[in-house]
Amino acid sequence: MRRRSLRWPGWFAAWLFIGWLLGVILTRLSFRLPLFVEDAIRFGIRISGHQELDNPEDLETLALLTVVIMCFVTAVFIVWGLSAFTERYWLSRKLL
Repeated sequence: MRRRSLRWPGWFAAWLFIGWLLGVILTRLSFRLPLFVEDAIRFGIRISGHQELDNPEDLETLALLTVVIMCFVTAVFIVWGLSAFTERYWLSRKLL
C-alpha cells in the first residue's frame, strides 16, 4: 500500500519537471510569432469585449504564455503515457 501512496506525488513532480523543461527549451529558441497564434489571441481579445490591446507588446507576452501552457499540457500526456506504461509493466511482473 505504501507504493501507491507515493505514486501521485511522484507523477506530479514528473509533470512539473517535464513541463518546465519543455518550456525552457522552447522559450530559449528565437522564433517569430506565427500568424495563427496572433490571430487566435486577437480573436480571444475581441470575444472578451475589448477591441485592441493597450500595449502591442503584450501580444508577444500572451503568445509566450500560450507556449508555456501548451508545454504543460504536452507534459500531462507524456506523464499519462509513462504512468500507463509503468503500471502495465508492474502488473505484468506482479510487482504492484
